[in-house]
Amino acid sequence: MNVQKEFYLKYPPSQIVTANAYAYDKSFRKTLSNLMHYCNTSGGIDSDLKASGLRAEVQSIKNILDINIDLLMRRGVVMENLIEQSEDLLVESQVFNKRSTKLKRAMKRKSFYYKMILVAFALLTIYLMMVKLCGFNLNCRADSSNNNGDNYNNNGGGRFR
Repeated sequence: MNVQKEFYLKYPPSQIVTANAYAYDKSFRKTLSNLMHYCNTSGGIDSDLKASGLRAEVQSIKNILDINIDLLMRRGVVMENLIEQSEDLLVESQVFNKRSTKLKRAMKRKSFYYKMILVAFALLTIYLMMVKLCGFNLNCRADSSNNNGDNYNNNGGGRFR
């Protein structure tokens, strides 16, 4: 029987309206106590199907929560792995940066050495040309006063002998 119906059968509505708060607490306590005991031991009053449906729904929600917690734990492990990988990448990028800076300096140094060798070769070539034209003591003066024709042949070709 429904608790509300039982209460209305035991107490008329005119008395309920004029009653003080908790006025029927002592007299209806035994009925409520028996009803609570029955619900706790047998599993329900009139709505066994409804209660079993609710239990099934609670169980399915519990299963879903278990799955979600498992997924969260896995995701946490994946996140920890990602954090470790990002820290490893950071260290590797710092090492790469140092090595690339050293390599850049080495390449600049090598380029500078090649340029210096090229400049030295150009200066040596110019020096050898000057030695060829002027001699080892590099006395290349064009003396117009000492131009007695020894350097030129007489037919005006302008060639050296």
